[in-house]
Amino acid sequence: MFIDIVSYVYQQVISEPIAFLAFLISIITVYIERINVLKTDRRAKLSISYKKGEMSEVKAVFNGEEKEIEVPKLRIYENSGTIKSTYIFTPYIKNNDVKNDTIDDNYFSFDAVHIHLNENSNFFNPAKLHYNNWIAPSSFISNNPNENQSHFIFCLFEGVDGSYKLLMLVYLKNEDGNYDLQVIDRVDALNKGEVYLQHYYNQFKKCEKYLSELTTTNFDCITNLKSTGQNNSEVDIVFYDNGKLVFVELKTQKQPESYYEYFKFLNERKDYLEKFNKNVDNTIKNKFQVLEEKFNLGNTAIEDIDVIKIFVSNVPSIEEVIDGIYITNEFEYSKFMKRETINNSQIKEVFEGQASIVKLITLIEFNNTSRLANERIDYRSIPMLSHKKTIIKVNGLVVDERIGAV
Repeated sequence: MFIDIVSYVYQQVISEPIAFLAFLISIITVYIERINVLKTDRRAKLSISYKKGEMSEVKAVFNGEEKEIEVPKLRIYENSGTIKSTYIFTPYIKNNDVKNDTIDDNYFSFDAVHIHLNENSNFFNPAKLHYNNWIAPSSFISNNPNENQSHFIFCLFEGVDGSYKLLMLVYLKNEDGNYDLQVIDRVDALNKGEVYLQHYYNQFKKCEKYLSELTTTNFDCITNLKSTGQNNSEVDIVFYDNGKLVFVELKTQKQPESYYEYFKFLNERKDYLEKFNKNVDNTIKNKFQVLEEKFNLGNTAIEDIDVIKIFVSNVPSIEEVIDGIYITNEFEYSKFMKRETINNSQIKEVFEGQASIVKLITLIEFNNTSRLANERIDYRSIPMLSHKKTIIKVNGLVVDERIGAV
């Protein structure tokens, strides 16, 4: 039977090569279309559901006493989109007393674990992107031992599409001495369902508020503001903060790999900075009404506006200010705007709380990248021999070589 099929296919290829080629192309086209559909689905807005699973053993500490307990696992299903990362947050509140903690109280500490999964959806089998996502702590130190020896954590799921979903997992000790799992999401927190869970609903809102303040830049921006007229110009970003009108220029430059390329980079940057200064002046002159309305400047005169100019390049620089323009690099600027702390940074406070122009200028003037580079530079002295004066004759020419002591 198999031999007959192979023989038939072979005869068709020989007798009707064009038709067979068209058949193959149609199969490949269908497969490629399937891949594109799967990729689109994996990049869709993240939607999840969950279901309690089997029990899992946990080493738990309540008021300094360690116990072996069992808590339910939680299975996470991706209804649409794809989970790229999962963050597990454990907040510790004052006196570990969740009932008396308010939404405006500060966290005593806030521990976090980041689990990175996979954000690549550009291969031939996107269906394999989905994982069996189970949430189950292996150990914990209770952050709420006063409430019937319970414990709660937050799970933040980041989708490939950039959206986030937050769940609160509450492990409650029941009358039988076992532990149940209560899952709280935003809908639960808004509806305020069970009265005995009210303080956990408040904790959910408090965590949302904390994460929002942690990641908010608080800058209302205008992007790609163009000014036409005698001199056409465009600025990438404009925002207003703390009485200062801030203009930001973003540039991608070739990373220099030699002295010659570095020299070209400096000349190119010089031209960019000169043009940036002209573009800012032209924008203020021709688009002041737009800026006035957007940032509610009132009756402030143009000459009274405190203007800050920031040049952001992918190539780090040792300079902090050139021709009145603050110079920073893409890495530090991006981390600052995303409110993500830079490792080894000595000024981590600029990444905490809401962003401000004062914090951004502090970061630029500190020049963390340059400081770290200087720490890796070492100096050494190499002795060189001192030679006496020598006269060398080469084809009738006299070469006078003098090498002094170094």
